Amino acid sequence: FDLAATSSSDLPLTYTSSNTAVATVLGTTVTVVGIGTTDITASQEGNTYYFAAADAVQSLTVTAKELTVTGLTANDKLQDGTTAATLSGTASLNGIVAGDETDVVLSGTPTATFASALPETGITVSVTGYAITGAKASNYSLTQPELTATITALEIPVATPATTITTDSFTANWKAVPGARGYEWNVYHLDAGAPE
Repeated sequence: FDLAATSSSDLPLTYTSSNTAVATVLGTTVTVVGIGTTDITASQEGNTYYFAAADAVQSLTVTAKELTVTGLTANDKLQDGTTAATLSGTASLNGIVAGDETDVVLSGTPTATFASALPETGITVSVTGYAITGAKASNYSLTQPELTATITALEIPVATPATTITTDSFTANWKAVPGARGYEWNVYHLDAGAPE
């Protein structure tokens, strides 16, 4: 960015940066090169008619630029009693300053988690595990993705009449439910028409 200062004497001004690891000054143009704090000083030397002016100092603080992760989708799933989630798509960084693309690299192994294991639409899916590396990674901060997806309830299994019935065993029959990992049955013994 450009500096703009004026002098009542109309004498030329010069600018300096106290911390060139944060910002450099060339003429009236400031170039930010890293995070931190620097003082930008405007100076005016005197001449035959004017004394040198007192320096004008302004503090410049540069904070890390926030990056986000784009290109990911949280996958819907059937209810399985867990909050584990899966992702699809290709993750990429959004917000890198032009010219820094090869110096800031997305890395890490993501883990996705539903906020709830219960069936619902639009459940928040939090993603952790991403990081940024590279020569200029310290100039940036990374916000982990937050997505949404749906958990669909399992169907209720429908039992059909038992077969191969003996005095102490039988074969249970039911319509299988897609996605079910197991079934639990309550078995009753009928005596004179009343369950025990």
